Amino acid sequence: MCDDSEDRIQDRHYCHRGRASKFLLCAVYFAIGVGLAARLKQYIGTPSYWYDEAYLLVSISTKSYGELLGPLRGFQASPPLFSWALRALYELAGASEWAMRLPAFLASMATVVLIIPLARRTLSGSGWCWAAVFCALSRHAIVHSYEAKVYSVDVFATVVTFLSGAICLKGYSHRERTFGWGMVFVLASIAPWLSYPSVFVLGGVSASLFVDGFRHRSPNRLVAWFAMSSLLVLSFASVYIFAIRIQTSDYMTSYWQPFFPNLTSAVDSLRWFIETLVHIGTYGTTGMGWPLLGFAVLGFARLVQRDVATAVMLAGTLILAFAAAIFRLYPLHDRLAFFAVPCIWLGAAAGIDCLLSSVSARWRFVLLTVVLAIPANDLILALQYVAVVKPRVDFRSAFDFVHARRRSGDRLWLPFTEVYEVYHGIDSHLLPSHPSPDQIEQVVRSQRLWLIVAPNAPQTYPTIFSRLKRLAGTPHLHHTVRGLEIMLFQTRPEAKPGNRQNPP
Repeated sequence: MCDDSEDRIQDRHYCHRGRASKFLLCAVYFAIGVGLAARLKQYIGTPSYWYDEAYLLVSISTKSYGELLGPLRGFQASPPLFSWALRALYELAGASEWAMRLPAFLASMATVVLIIPLARRTLSGSGWCWAAVFCALSRHAIVHSYEAKVYSVDVFATVVTFLSGAICLKGYSHRERTFGWGMVFVLASIAPWLSYPSVFVLGGVSASLFVDGFRHRSPNRLVAWFAMSSLLVLSFASVYIFAIRIQTSDYMTSYWQPFFPNLTSAVDSLRWFIETLVHIGTYGTTGMGWPLLGFAVLGFARLVQRDVATAVMLAGTLILAFAAAIFRLYPLHDRLAFFAVPCIWLGAAAGIDCLLSSVSARWRFVLLTVVLAIPANDLILALQYVAVVKPRVDFRSAFDFVHARRRSGDRLWLPFTEVYEVYHGIDSHLLPSHPSPDQIEQVVRSQRLWLIVAPNAPQTYPTIFSRLKRLAGTPHLHHTVRGLEIMLFQTRPEAKPGNRQNPP
């Protein structure tokens, strides 16, 4: 474990001294600047919506505020306050990308800024540097910052809640601690309505405030803790009754089923637990789940020694989230686990600072070089996002290409009709998302058919494409945009006597 002798304590402040400190601080500020610039570039560049955004936006554009509490189209689930914010923006500015993505963008930019005071309050030495870099350069944090989805808001809620809890625990004055408690009460009231997984974060903060009040034998803190926890229970119960329960669907429950643990086997359960922690780290910092987890284990051990309340806050959040997954109430996979990433970032940052403060100056540079390699891949990706606007899938360009060449009577098929509806409304010439092969054959026999599909569509829809090949042969026109193939099919003319063409 890390040595906390006087010389080690002095050694820990290498981040603020000499050439090494200047280099590290410059690197940190550069990384933060790149991360903010990448978010701004993508937001201003308004890349095309992709289908995950469209699944939610078709409900935003067609449902009232009250209806947004209930079942949403496409089996979506969205916190009421987030949905209402999008609906208000839709009524004010329409379905433009800059309007619909504004909440996610602001939340992501604020997260990069607020994680610095959070890390400074919860970590010692240079720990704040690493947490800030991980957050600023995270590829998924950048990508989610220009999506009309709630994932950036989830992380923002996590950071704000942790920061409020840290102010309650470590406020520099009575006034500041009072402000922290006020923020915790406000968040306990509204955060579950803005971000469903925030209930796990608030639960972690509640546990840390209880530990703090118990250790200080403070009746006032324990009474405040009880009031805050009661308010949280009431808030979550109300959002569960009025929104979560109604938005839960059998389809999504079945979809997420493979990602829950197999409790019949202790080995499988342990493997799932470790793999899920690694996945959370990998999702936050591309490909670095294992190194981050290793540093985080060391960091949590150090926090337990030096700051039990903070350790309880971070670990309590993860414990509650894992408990929900065990009871099959919340899947900790992919973007739904993004809210938990700050726990790994902060734990890993504490572990890195612990190691760097424990080695001699001779080895510190070597270890520092190794640690800097962790966010290197995300730095390269972030610089690309600064230089070029990168849509996930460029549906907007695909639609423009087809509309510029479409004739009257042409039909259009794409498996994600919701994206088309967001941009152009309901079109009578648009086929259903999942037409039967007979429907496709009937259209091609009498009309031209445009397809906007993913590159793997022939493997995904083999029957449909075999019919198209038999009736029309190769596409009359074939064009590619980012993530999509555009094809035009029309029936081949019947072979005439003496014509050497192959029969259709």
